[in-house]
Amino acid sequence: LLQRYRTAYITYLVIVIFLGSTTMWVMDLDNQDGLEFLDAVFLAVSAITMTGLSTVDLSSQSIASQVVVWVIMLVGSPMMMSLFPVAVRLFIMRSENVSKGMAFFGLNTSQEDDSMALKVILVTVFLYWLLSQALAW
Repeated sequence: LLQRYRTAYITYLVIVIFLGSTTMWVMDLDNQDGLEFLDAVFLAVSAITMTGLSTVDLSSQSIASQVVVWVIMLVGSPMMMSLFPVAVRLFIMRSENVSKGMAFFGLNTSQEDDSMALKVILVTVFLYWLLSQALAW
């Protein structure tokens, strides 16, 4: 289970970084300063890890590129990343049709109890994240 999670997590990061950097690079092809592909990759990695490093002046980039960086920051935020293992666990429970519970807090639970608890966690964390984003605006 842990190996599958690690693989899914790394795949998620690589896909978001690739799509984000490619999107930024393509959007800035017509820009005079033009964003180099390596700079776009660096920006995408920096955005998803929330380090805030940049090799270029973001204000000189197109608004579309700035929006892409913002979206990458949202999907790579710690709050969204905390939802990822919960969603993976729920997906695995559904796809493998686990017959016994996976035990929350060491208690034996049914699959329905586990599924309901995971859904509550997903919804609660997502709504909390959504509220914090709305308040930040």
